[in-house]
Parts: sequence; structure tokens; C-alpha cells
Amino acid sequence: MKFHDSAIGLVNRVLNMGFLLTEVYLDIVGDAEKYRMSERFPGIKFVVAKADSLYPVVSGASIVAKVTRDRALWEWVFDETADNLHGNFGSGYSGDPDTKAWLKDHKHLGFWIPIIGPF
Repeated sequence: MKFHDSAIGLVNRVLNMGFLLTEVYLDIVGDAEKYRMSERFPGIKFVVAKADSLYPVVSGASIVAKVTRDRALWEWVFDETADNLHGNFGSGYSGDPDTKAWLKDHKHLGFWIPIIGPF
């Protein structure tokens, strides 16, 4: 539920800065109903269904987020000291074959992954 927590945190932060939010556009993976954002923020209209493909503002934000994440991955400095932790870890998406292979090759006893894993 990292997305859910991030979305709540961002909305709270903007509200705490004194901005009036009337609409929030979310591009959610999976069932949008389980997030129940309207219950938490009753005065805000949340637009979620296929927002990335329907609203240019969401498409633009998605591009910015991906570029920012990609840059962070390329500039990542590992806390782990083993030389073999570096290499092709792919895009970082769970569906990427390179990412899957990298995580599989770098797990420890089946329950540990490097700190970058949850990125």
C-alpha cells in the first residue's frame, strides 16, 4: 500500500500548506475502490479510472515521476558493500525481466533483498 500512503501524505501536505483542493487525479494500479480516498477527504473529488490515459495532467505527472525515479536509480549509492550488488538491475519495475533476475540473484536466504529492492 505504498501508493496509498504516498497519495494520502501528498494530499495532506498540500492541504497543510493552505491550498484548497477540489479535485485530485490519481493513476491507480488495481482496484480504485479499495483506496477509499473520498472517505478520508470528503470535500475532494478523486478521479482515478484510467487517469493516465484520459487526462494530460496525469500523463505529464507520470512521465516526470518515471524520469525522476529512473535518475534516482542510476545515481543510487548502495549501502551494501559487496561489489556484486552493482550491475544491470533493469528499470526497477517488478515486471521487468532484468529487475526480476537481479533481485533473484541478489537475495539472501530467500528473505533478504538489497535496500534498493522496495524502490
